[in-house]
Order: sequence, then C-alpha cells, then structure tokens
Amino acid sequence: MNDLHLWEMDTAWFKPQANEYMNQTFYYKSWKEFVDCKPYRIWKPYVLSSWAWKENMLQLVFISPERFIGMNRAEIQVKQEDEQAVREWIKNHMPNFWKL
Repeated sequence: MNDLHLWEMDTAWFKPQANEYMNQTFYYKSWKEFVDCKPYRIWKPYVLSSWAWKENMLQLVFISPERFIGMNRAEIQVKQEDEQAVREWIKNHMPNFWKL
C-alpha cells in the first residue's frame, strides 16, 4: 500500500488533444454526485485506465479496450476527506495491473 496521499502521487492529468479519440468529459460537483450517478456503468466496454488528483479535482479516464472507440473522462470536485472512499473505489474499479 502506498503511504502517499492520492493528491501527493505524481499522476498524469490528461488534456484532450486534436488527434485523440476523446468522446466526452463529464463534470461532477462532488464525489457523492459521481458515485450516485454511476456514469461508468453506461460506458461499457470501457475500463478505468488512469486517475489523477490535482488540487481539489479528481480526473478518472475510461478507455475502450478497442482504442478506436475512444475515451470518456470524469472530472470531479473532491475534498481531502473523500480520499479513503476514492481510494477504495479506484481499487474496486481498476484492472489489477493498474491498481494502486
């Protein structure tokens, strides 16, 4: 288990590029709003590929196993108090080879 806080980890924040297959970015005002909405359930066959916590924003990137289909991103306003719930959610939703 990593001893760093999620916001202390050096993870990449993805920005859409003109040459990428970025489908959409979904914005949420809180971690609770994201969890209650569960947008990732309708993005099948997408898998959680990366995450980044910068300042008070968490970015989750979901990619398709078939690259040409594209990606979806969720950008969520978070608080440090959300860290444990976010950490557990990432552990439960990321493929084993990408886990924390």
